[in-house]
Amino acid sequence: VSWPEIQARVPWGVLLLLGGGFALAEACRSSGLSALLGKQLSSLGALPPTLVLLLLMLLAAGFSTFTSNVATTSILLPVVAALAGSMRVHPYYFMVPVTLTTSLS
Repeated sequence: VSWPEIQARVPWGVLLLLGGGFALAEACRSSGLSALLGKQLSSLGALPPTLVLLLLMLLAAGFSTFTSNVATTSILLPVVAALAGSMRVHPYYFMVPVTLTTSLS
């Protein structure tokens, strides 16, 4: 396999988009933005889980409007899982709908 053949067949735009999303998610984690977001969302624990789920899905749809779906999911899922644990709800109850919302928005 030669380099010109690789250049012609690899979807470079997709690779750069995914790489940028992962880099943005890591920057949010290392800068403390994810921790700040989790701290702000912890006040939602007093609300019913269904309402919290709806709010999280709206947040995910709003985030994915401005950033890539990969970055949005990488940023939100750890925060959502921690929130679910603090509310004593199975993490998948929040994580699966948030992931689907991010993917479909």
